[in-house]
Amino acid sequence: MTNARVRAMIDSRVALLVGLLLGSCTSLTPVRSDEVHTSLKAGDTVQIVTRDGKTTTFEIVAVTMEAIVGQDHRIAFVDIAELQKREVDAGKTVGMVAAILGVIALIALPIIGFAALAGAL
Repeated sequence: MTNARVRAMIDSRVALLVGLLLGSCTSLTPVRSDEVHTSLKAGDTVQIVTRDGKTTTFEIVAVTMEAIVGQDHRIAFVDIAELQKREVDAGKTVGMVAAILGVIALIALPIIGFAALAGAL
């Protein structure tokens, strides 16, 4: 296996891994009832616990005066016991990416060095 081929294989796996992890670096932030119309907008993802104890997670399509609306959901504000908004956590994302890249570098450098050495022989 050539050095360039090893690097291409590692690069593609690193890109896939980083992409998957970036999507998972999120946090749920509570939204107070008096902040709903200023904090939420179409495209935001929310997790709602209703007064009857059911938990629903969906992407907002609209926020009306009476309810939060998703593609297949419409939950009236009077029925909401707990409301949280999913947000990307920049600190978690940067820390995770740095840690992963460090581990990958520790694994990849000896492989690349070995491939280069084997090619030289």
